[in-house]
Amino acid sequence: WAPRSGSSSSSQGRRGLRSCMAAPAVSLVVLLAVARGAWSARQLPHHLRVRGGAVGFGASAAEAPTPLPTPAPPPPPRPLKAGVLVVGLGGNNGATLAAALEAARRDLAWETSHGKVSASESATLGCISQLPKGPCGAWLEALAVPHMRDMVLGGWDIRPTALGDSLYDSRVLPHDLVRQVRSPLNRIRILPGVYDPSFIGESQHASATHVLQPPVVRSSDSSASSPMTVDARRFLLRRIRRDIRSFKQRHGLTGPGAHVTVIWSASVERPSSTTPETAEELLALVEGRLPGVPNDREVAPSLVYATAAALEGCSFVNGGSQNTLCRGLVELCAQHRCYALGTDFKAGQTKFKTAAVEYARALGLSPRVIASSNHLGN
Repeated sequence: WAPRSGSSSSSQGRRGLRSCMAAPAVSLVVLLAVARGAWSARQLPHHLRVRGGAVGFGASAAEAPTPLPTPAPPPPPRPLKAGVLVVGLGGNNGATLAAALEAARRDLAWETSHGKVSASESATLGCISQLPKGPCGAWLEALAVPHMRDMVLGGWDIRPTALGDSLYDSRVLPHDLVRQVRSPLNRIRILPGVYDPSFIGESQHASATHVLQPPVVRSSDSSASSPMTVDARRFLLRRIRRDIRSFKQRHGLTGPGAHVTVIWSASVERPSSTTPETAEELLALVEGRLPGVPNDREVAPSLVYATAAALEGCSFVNGGSQNTLCRGLVELCAQHRCYALGTDFKAGQTKFKTAAVEYARALGLSPRVIASSNHLGN
């Protein structure tokens, strides 16, 4: 969103938009988690509504704006709830997010090499701390986005490591903080995940023991490169949808003002040869009823999660560089009034490459290549 051209706040709005786009990916995730509950056009605070604007999916919404009615007095505030389900919850990103939520919920303080730090000072939605009135500015306050301590976390992982132990092993956060949150995080149940060895590197296979077991996992070709069978895909889609529904019901995320976002934060997959162009094609592909297409055509695990999320009305954020986001998925999300976005969090070597190249260019150098590799050999 940005102010209309000619508005006195146009330049300021563009600067704020660029600032938020430059924020850590988790900031976008948290904001997106409550988008459906708080950002409905008819439920926005009256002073934030813009006459002559429109909110919609695709080019048609931008080309033919629908004027909003004269704003009514703002309704009384209602409680908002946000849920986040992380695919790869036991990884560095998921464990770090879990620790931040636990610290914010308990208002913890911990010692670092630079002195004592408290969650009330550092545990925010992220965004940009230099904005007026703190991170994200006054507009976030006006939208009544829930505090981090009110967000509920869950997820899946194909490794059996407990969440607190995973945080300890990652050595990402200060030890004093890890010491305080390790036991509570170990009590968070990590659900078994969707596993297809043909989409990840061989170095990941040995630790993948916490996986869903469909009745028929493989076709007659039992090699690692063979795709999941249709029966397996149907089973996995039903199971992930059931996990999402259970998460919503257990944490009271089913009513107005509640929204759940599914985040792919697992290992990057190899590119998939399957990119459905429509929502109907996507569902037919996953369920094995696409005319003229072999039933054993590959479907990436990330696309199974994304399809399940969309069918349950949950937004999907793709934190990997694989080609999960396709036209079919975007269309399916639009039909269910949720969102699909993201290609790569740039939280690891890709972020380093970007920063290193920009630094070299600022010195007048022209790097030709930066070589590194991940579990896929990329």
